[in-house]
Amino acid sequence: GAILISAHLGNWEIAGHFLNKLEVPVNIVLFDGEHERIKAMLKSVMVEKKFNVIAVKEDFSHIIAINRALKANEFICIHGDRFLDPEKSKKMALNFLGQEAFFPMGPFSLVSRMKVPHCFVYAVKTGKYHYELFAIEGKVKTNKVEDIMKDYVSQLEGMVLKYPRQWYNFYPFWKTP
Repeated sequence: GAILISAHLGNWEIAGHFLNKLEVPVNIVLFDGEHERIKAMLKSVMVEKKFNVIAVKEDFSHIIAINRALKANEFICIHGDRFLDPEKSKKMALNFLGQEAFFPMGPFSLVSRMKVPHCFVYAVKTGKYHYELFAIEGKVKTNKVEDIMKDYVSQLEGMVLKYPRQWYNFYPFWKTP
């Protein structure tokens, strides 16, 4: 199995079509509040792709589902640039686009603890009718959460600088306004 970490950059529905070419089950990790609404939307868009939704729950049962999927050599898809509750979420401030910004530690803790391959994945529009899927292998070969997060933030920063109009950030992101 492998963990694919993305961001609210580009188009995940298009990424789903690219992933459709692989014959690997895909599991999308979503917050419980988004689960039903987004699951219905994904089903309508990704008609031929078999995917599962793993809802993040307060009882941490999602960790068991993620572990099962990884042991079955499936993909786990998760965003690394958002968290639900800034007060409750474990987060780390890292330099991003010249300022300190908060990133959730959860996705990177998964990579660290599960010790599975990971990559950073983005599907961006590169022409009027053309999209490209970027799957960037994590450069860090340690299992330190902080190192994995710094690698992700560096890769994300490069993608945002290259495709600034495709990063969708609608909440207080930076440490200081």
